[in-house]
Amino acid sequence: MTLIQPHIRCSKDLEVKYAILPGDPKRVDRIAEFLEDVEDVEFNREYKSLVGYYKGIKILAMSTGMGGASTGIAVEELKNIGLEVLIRIGSCGATQNGIRIGDLIIPNGIVRDEGASRAYVEEKYPAVPDTELLFNIIDSAQKKGFPYHVGITRSHDSFYTDEEENIDNYWSKKEF
Repeated sequence: MTLIQPHIRCSKDLEVKYAILPGDPKRVDRIAEFLEDVEDVEFNREYKSLVGYYKGIKILAMSTGMGGASTGIAVEELKNIGLEVLIRIGSCGATQNGIRIGDLIIPNGIVRDEGASRAYVEEKYPAVPDTELLFNIIDSAQKKGFPYHVGITRSHDSFYTDEEENIDNYWSKKEF
């Protein structure tokens, strides 16, 4: 009997190692446009998934919803079914000059100003990507000629607190 993960509703039967993780379920359909032999897998809660092939490599595309808590659940369950490389994609705000809509933001470190990551590791532990994956993403952006920015980003839980303007002003003064 194959163990199906309770939230993403997927199992090891997918036999996939790589995932692209947008937040919005509608973006999974957009990713499908770049894949071949696409098959829908599941859609439970905010977790919509499909598999397909990109240049012969099997890829899972799965939405994670908004925020660290739902992403944390997805990452844990994907790890349980054997995924090894997870790339989170999506939109983000930018508070620094020179960043345009559509530019790629490639974090080389993340300020953990949210709650979910604290359940996994203490605050002083840095949030940094896998170095080889980071360099591969930068190399791909360069080769494709995409405008991109590499630097420290901030992850947070709330968008509409009374202090958002002050918080944004504080972080916008920090340089990449």
